[in-house]
Amino acid sequence: MKTLVLFFVLYFCCFTPLLHSQSDSTTIPLREYRLLLGDPNESEIFATAGVTLNKAMMDLYLRHIGPHMPSTIAPWVETLWYINWTFIFTMWPHDGGHWARAQQIGGDFVMTGFGYPFPVMEMRLPEDIPKKERTLTSIGGHEINFLMRQKIHTDYYKNQYAFADELVHGFIQDIFYPMYSFLIAYADPTKPSVWTDTRGDPVEYNLSVFENFTGRPAIRDDGTVDPELVDQYNESVLLGLVWPMLNPMFYRSLKAFNADLHQNRGLMKPPWMLGKNKLSWAWGTHFNPSPLGYELYCTNYFRYMDRLYLLTLKTGRPHKNNGIGIGIPRLFRKGNFCIGLTANIWDQAIFGRGGSVELEARYAPNRGLGLIVKGGWKTQGYQVGRRVGESALLLAGFSYSY
Repeated sequence: MKTLVLFFVLYFCCFTPLLHSQSDSTTIPLREYRLLLGDPNESEIFATAGVTLNKAMMDLYLRHIGPHMPSTIAPWVETLWYINWTFIFTMWPHDGGHWARAQQIGGDFVMTGFGYPFPVMEMRLPEDIPKKERTLTSIGGHEINFLMRQKIHTDYYKNQYAFADELVHGFIQDIFYPMYSFLIAYADPTKPSVWTDTRGDPVEYNLSVFENFTGRPAIRDDGTVDPELVDQYNESVLLGLVWPMLNPMFYRSLKAFNADLHQNRGLMKPPWMLGKNKLSWAWGTHFNPSPLGYELYCTNYFRYMDRLYLLTLKTGRPHKNNGIGIGIPRLFRKGNFCIGLTANIWDQAIFGRGGSVELEARYAPNRGLGLIVKGGWKTQGYQVGRRVGESALLLAGFSYSY
């Protein structure tokens, strides 16, 4: 019955004429910060903070530090500043995602030492947790990277502009999983020691998924690695590299590296879309590791009458993992008040069929403080950043625009 209700929500949003409201057009480019508060175990809190704090540190330099730098060293200091903080607000929110997932299943992710650029962390989990939940702690950080990239790209298509540092930050989230797989924690999956002395998220998550899917150990009786696990690992890390490169935004974001941040914060032109006037379309491809195996997303961005609609298709393996989602960031808008909606349905091995609905209400004037309230509900099933069991979501926060 609950799944049927979710299907009707999707039908209503896709085929019913929407409330009349103001268009998505924004005449003045705004710089916006957002912060959300609520249950600290919710991944979206970390993702929103990561995007906002990265922008804040860029603005701190451009407005207050850079103007006082001697011209001889300013380019070097500026470059190091940007690299440092972009990485910090990729890595620390990432670790926050591991912590949130560990907390949700009764464990903890503890910093045992301050390391640079990587903090020294230790995962502490109950011994009796199910394998599917143990997998969550390995992927929780990459879920944050997914959510940060998703927020940046959606805002770009919605507003029809973005600032260069935002797109650069989004690009780093795109390449973080392959960078982790090939540089930070490279592993040869044919070596038995890789699976007995597991190190790195890709190894740990693939091992957990394999054992849960096949019921077999990684190492066979003859001391070699199960070839199905080797194939699964190679397929996962290869698609983690290739799939994001099929996204036009991947190459658009590369251009942001050459933007002059001193010229209107490196304001970028509207994103590429096929079509014009009343209707235009673009696509985006996104990769995510999950307890069911890797996920491949294809998000369709439609602009109709200056309003943005999102239609997302998802599939994955080795477990069955298919889904469809819609998003309307500005379902209703009047003055400074706006309501957005997202809804998802899925058919997944282990968890079955289900879905989710989320509403976000915002009061956001062109300048100054705004308010945000976000609520939602989902059935049992895997959704990026959300609890696996049936659960409600309630977050509140504020925005600041100038």
